[in-house]
Amino acid sequence: MTGSGHATLASAAALAALTLAGCGGAVTERGVRPWPSPQASQQAQIRQAWSTAFAGGSSTSARAAVLQNAEALRGALQRLDADRAWRGTRVRVDSVTLTDASHAIVTYTLIRHSQPILHRQHGEAVLVNGRWKVGTPAFCVVLALRGAGQVPCPSAPPSQT
Repeated sequence: MTGSGHATLASAAALAALTLAGCGGAVTERGVRPWPSPQASQQAQIRQAWSTAFAGGSSTSARAAVLQNAEALRGALQRLDADRAWRGTRVRVDSVTLTDASHAIVTYTLIRHSQPILHRQHGEAVLVNGRWKVGTPAFCVVLALRGAGQVPCPSAPPSQT
């Protein structure tokens, strides 16, 4: 190959790497690393929503942003946030299984001060307006456990808020 042929090939390779990186990959010393699969990305979003919803240090507004039917739960969320014992609480998401394009089963363990208080429970994540949220029934289980007062947990399918 001639000198200009090598330059053309090198330029084409660099352009391809930059194009791939701009479309969801990253250029590393070993080449282009693709973005995580859509399923992995959805699972990461679900894990983040669950972490925010159940973290004792999350604000009411941050928690509401990741909860299905947050408006119906707002009073209970405010009581929960005022509960000092709740501040040492977090969730460990053990697994996420997508069941269809807008629902996932989440297996989780609720932990308070390093001790599991609900071990390997199952809850649902739902896709609402393009964002993954913790399903109302799963959060209601935790609210009831914490004694957050009268909890408006619907038995009918919840609204999309």
